[in-house]
Amino acid sequence: MPELETVATKFQLSAPFSSVRQFGAGHINDTYLVILRSDARVVLQRINRDVFPGAWDVAANVALVVAHLEAAGGGVPGLIRTLENEPAWRDAEGRVWRMFDYIEDARTLQQVETADQAREAGRAFGDFQRRLGDFPRAKLYPAIPHFHDIGWCFMKFSSAATGDLTSISDDLAFVAERRHFADRRLTADDIVIHGDCKINNVLFDAEQDHVVAVIDLDTVMVGDRLWDFGDLVRSAAASGTEDAPTIDVSLSLFRAIAEGFLDGSGWKPDAMERDAMVRAPRVMALMLGVRFLTDYLVGNQYFKVDDPEHNLRRARAQFRLVSALERNGVAMTRIITELAG
Repeated sequence: MPELETVATKFQLSAPFSSVRQFGAGHINDTYLVILRSDARVVLQRINRDVFPGAWDVAANVALVVAHLEAAGGGVPGLIRTLENEPAWRDAEGRVWRMFDYIEDARTLQQVETADQAREAGRAFGDFQRRLGDFPRAKLYPAIPHFHDIGWCFMKFSSAATGDLTSISDDLAFVAERRHFADRRLTADDIVIHGDCKINNVLFDAEQDHVVAVIDLDTVMVGDRLWDFGDLVRSAAASGTEDAPTIDVSLSLFRAIAEGFLDGSGWKPDAMERDAMVRAPRVMALMLGVRFLTDYLVGNQYFKVDDPEHNLRRARAQFRLVSALERNGVAMTRIITELAG
């Protein structure tokens, strides 16, 4: 791999390179913070080709989305182009690198702390969908085919679930009892969505609970709008992290996310769509749990892990969250009816 300084200097820097360090806590791409001699900072990232085989096309997707959103008011980090004015740079080994503006006076959250934060995140992702409403979807390269296709996830899981599975027999039974989740769509119409609506994919103002940017645009895709909503509830309304030994769902945070999402998107769901808003977090939590368990079974090839059992712990946490969402289904239905009925 080339020296990071060499990579950084392939881009249109506003000042000479000074230093670089690892940055962020993402599962997928390798991210670095580059400090320039002017003390300005930029973000350098190497796209994970194991996750995104079409890494160059993903970088091109992001460039199109950033340009569209900048014309519609911003709210995403600016893209810094290469010296050749390309959206990314490819090294001699074929690795794809891109660079973004660093947003000063901002912070990420790994877990929601207040209802105001949850409401702001919901509003930001809803507004993201609204502002991409006129994006030319035919230009989008499918970054990860079948990414939120739960039927496909079940198929990949079945292929991986071979050999002695005694140690995960309870997990297998849990998944088998919920295979019907793949039988129904959430909503009838596809739109352009973010595709990875976790709480750490929005930047908050450093001192106020106000979202200043939506980040991590690699998974922008055509899909069900409730994939975004469900994934945000899954990540932000849960009482613990993705691998927590105990986990529950906060109804107050669920209400705040739903309120913000509906406000930001301007979407008016009908009765069937309101029911789908309750189902969506269960579908997304189960699907992620199945993906974690599949990755565990194939030797942790996709997600970064701390140890060989990490993906198994992640899967079981998501399955516990599915159960919590099921227990709270009636209360969640009441909340959605109050907000959108």
